[in-house]
Amino acid sequence: MYSGGSFFKSPIFILLIVVLIIGAMITLRQTYVLQTFSFNSYANSPTIPAKHTVFTSILKKPGRFDFIAFRNNFQPGAPIWMSRVCGMPGDSIEIKKGSLFVNGHPVDSLFTLSHSYLVFPKDTI
Repeated sequence: MYSGGSFFKSPIFILLIVVLIIGAMITLRQTYVLQTFSFNSYANSPTIPAKHTVFTSILKKPGRFDFIAFRNNFQPGAPIWMSRVCGMPGDSIEIKKGSLFVNGHPVDSLFTLSHSYLVFPKDTI
């Protein structure tokens, strides 16, 4: 046993912990439980700045206003997209004069928005 003091402060114990953490991360990535993605888009800034890496997990169901990462499975080789969940099943989602409403309540004030977009119905352009 390590004679220089507490085993929990020894270099062997620290190395063991590092190896276990790396092994756990490799296992989680291979089973898709934990994944990392890097995005070059400014669309979600300032919450997720461009060129930052994010971790995703399948262990938690997404809730309202969470971010999700997804791929369009109908396009082979499609890129990973990241978006915020604005509504849940049964919610009413509306955009009025450029502002987002969920179940009749304005929600834009909940976020620090760097970008705003105008959405026009197809027949008005």
